[in-house]
Amino acid sequence: MRVGPAGSDPRQVPAEALSETVVFVLLDPLGAEQLCELLHPRRHIRICEFEGAALVAADLKPEEGDLATLLRLVKDWLDESGRGPVRFHLDGRAYMLPAAA
Repeated sequence: MRVGPAGSDPRQVPAEALSETVVFVLLDPLGAEQLCELLHPRRHIRICEFEGAALVAADLKPEEGDLATLLRLVKDWLDESGRGPVRFHLDGRAYMLPAAA
């Protein structure tokens, strides 16, 4: 499943969109596709490949607690799939979402 233009340059995302978007960085394109399938159609998502990584951008909803809901959903997916931790970006900062030990 491809959502958004493949090969899009994430550096061209408008600055005002940063606080409304979480970008997950996956080194495995298949994992990125699976994450997109998990998140779509509950939220607007885009996927692009950039410098050997697959970036999955998920828009946040204006509802209170939506970021926590999104991160829990991705964390559960990481744990169930046996994947390692995943890096994500929000508001210009990088974070790590750990997987189960």
